[in-house]
Amino acid sequence: MKAYLEDVSTVGWIASKLPQTTFHNTRDVLSLYFEDSVIEKHNLHNISPEIKEALLKWFYENQDPDTGLWGPKSKSGKLRKKDVSNTKSILETFVNYDGKDIYDSYKLRYKDKLADSMLEEFDELINNLPEDDELDEWHEWN
Repeated sequence: MKAYLEDVSTVGWIASKLPQTTFHNTRDVLSLYFEDSVIEKHNLHNISPEIKEALLKWFYENQDPDTGLWGPKSKSGKLRKKDVSNTKSILETFVNYDGKDIYDSYKLRYKDKLADSMLEEFDELINNLPEDDELDEWHEWN
């Protein structure tokens, strides 16, 4: 699991300029077993508690300490893109709607930096709204 997550979350500088990167696939795996629980809810596939733990641990360890965000990274581990969209979905795995930590072992870290980063990104988005016909941009903005 760790090898897969490391591989799809690492991107080059050109790929980091695209609206979505392969990092999206890391969040999808997390969502399938935690946010939506679709896979297990419909008894499509069960994963071991160890794999679930590995997923949580990887995301916990890969939250960027400088921004509090998650996103695609370089081979050296540096965050390449402030990925607000995927960060929002990842947050739902670690905190509930009241902002309370879900797991004692994986308490949300870097909360102040995360809040500052999210506000900075929202400010930039609001000041650069897409045109009405730019549907791909609106999708990313949402």
